[in-house]
Amino acid sequence: RHRVNFLTQRIAMNLVQAVSEFCAANVGDTISAAGLYAYVSAKVLCSPGSETRVLRQLREKGIVNYFVPDKKKGIYHITDVH
Repeated sequence: RHRVNFLTQRIAMNLVQAVSEFCAANVGDTISAAGLYAYVSAKVLCSPGSETRVLRQLREKGIVNYFVPDKKKGIYHITDVH
């Protein structure tokens, strides 16, 4: 059981790191959810939607700032990463 928790935590940490890296590399740019998923899934095993959930969590924590010019198309504009 501890091994499963450890692996889950490690995947979550790697997912957060990958999303943060992508956002840091794209400050001032408009990105798509598909582009974010492509980048993150190349680095971390994750299911679709995990990367945008992490993106929202990072926004809530004040780590990544962005606005959503087109929610329906999954378009985000990254304004800042702390």
